[in-house]
Amino acid sequence: MSNEVIEHMLLEKLTNFKERAYVFRIKERDIEEIERDAKAFAINFIGKSIKGELQPDLRRQNNSTILLFNKESRIRVYHNSGAIIAKNMLGPLEDPITDTSEKEVLTERVTEAAKKIIDEEKFNDHPDGLRFERLWQIKAAGVTRDGQKGPVILCRVVGAFRRYLHGFPVWGGASAYAMIAGDNIIDSAGLDYRPCIENPIDRAGIIDPQEAAELIIKKLSQDIGRSNLENYIPEMFSLGYLSLPKRRRQAFMQPVYAGVFRTIDKMNPSRFVALPALEVPYESIFRVSEGQPTR
Repeated sequence: MSNEVIEHMLLEKLTNFKERAYVFRIKERDIEEIERDAKAFAINFIGKSIKGELQPDLRRQNNSTILLFNKESRIRVYHNSGAIIAKNMLGPLEDPITDTSEKEVLTERVTEAAKKIIDEEKFNDHPDGLRFERLWQIKAAGVTRDGQKGPVILCRVVGAFRRYLHGFPVWGGASAYAMIAGDNIIDSAGLDYRPCIENPIDRAGIIDPQEAAELIIKKLSQDIGRSNLENYIPEMFSLGYLSLPKRRRQAFMQPVYAGVFRTIDKMNPSRFVALPALEVPYESIFRVSEGQPTR
């Protein structure tokens, strides 16, 4: 396929487009405040196993802090983003889910689990908040001594949630997730939710979608090599915001265009490409080694 065909397919996927969108400044927090937020998250995650005002063992590292409350749980918070990852030390086959495999029931369970850990006010239908996005089922099957495949076991279910800011999706990794085992045990959970100052600092004009599509295809070509471009098909093209990787600092939530491409044979991972949607970005979203594709 030619670049023109891929560009046309990408533009047909365009969603959430507006000619102007707000720019927000991300709230600055010191490490102590980030650790306090992580402690509150951890207490909700561990639940009734923490009694009273038990203080965690804080192990501060270069770019993150590990919070240890007991031998069964481990919580890490990243200083540059405030992103939190919490894990219980369950074995991968411990406490499988045996009472249901219905997607609707499992979706309801992971949503309720996430609400127990994360401020429930973040889950709403307003322009700002978390919305359910996707469900994964982690399964395993053994093999008998005579080589026969054993029954499939549903080990874990993971629900991912996407943050919305002023009606636009915040792309990047999952904004929040919850992984549950049998008996609704929460095995792991995470939150990547950089708080913004409420009042926007700008209502900026958005570059034309066709220009953005050209730049996104050019960036994808740089990443994978021009000869491989014809193997990719656009799956998503959206205006929104972007939360940078959890180890990176970020000062602004500014509008971006984001595209997702999958390979024709579906054998290789999908590709996610994002670029600022403003003529003059407030900050670079690219690593120093990458650079932004030029017009």
